[in-house]
Amino acid sequence: MVDKKDDITITRVESQLKNDNNEKGTLFIQLDKTNGFGEGDTVVVLSYKDFSDMIDVRTRSELKRKLESYADSFKRVGELKMKLESMEIVYKEQLHELKAQYNHQIKKLTKKIV
Repeated sequence: MVDKKDDITITRVESQLKNDNNEKGTLFIQLDKTNGFGEGDTVVVLSYKDFSDMIDVRTRSELKRKLESYADSFKRVGELKMKLESMEIVYKEQLHELKAQYNHQIKKLTKKIV
């Protein structure tokens, strides 16, 4: 049996622009209890143009899995970035050490020649 609460509710954003009072318009999405939403519920608003590959997602659980997959990928990228930065620090330290050894050897050779 299909769980109706798992369906993704698709609705359009509306603008409440009031030109008479020179008020700036605000964008909002009307959600009501008939769609499974209640006052104070936390919602995530996605735009299809920003998430074109998610258009095929039909249920909240599919969307949740896909978003968790992206979150895992972002975490992995963050970990790899930190690792790269760490390796960059190690590389700079080793390069500095090699330069010091090179300069020391040059001084020793210069003393022997003179």
